Amino acid sequence: MSAGSGDEVARARIRSILRKAALYAWGFFGAALATVLGGAALMAWVLTKAGLPFLESWLVMATLVLLPSLIGIAWRAARPAAGGRETVGTAGNGAPEQRNESN
Repeated sequence: MSAGSGDEVARARIRSILRKAALYAWGFFGAALATVLGGAALMAWVLTKAGLPFLESWLVMATLVLLPSLIGIAWRAARPAAGGRETVGTAGNGAPEQRNESN
């Protein structure tokens, strides 16, 4: 068994782990979105008892719940670019990647 095949096995394992992590992330995102929309619908239904229209109340409630988290995500994504800290070419923890230049 050569060192090259060990590297390929490790890369395949990493790809598999990243694929599973992406699926979990999308699953959590879907569950959170369903929870937000369901909770907003429940609150809109409660507000219909006070005479407010359901659809408008639902849209406003969903926006009030989603907007702060979306602003936080956008702020976090824009912060490293504005702060001048370069994340491209790093190992994800701020340390430079170790590259094998002997190839």
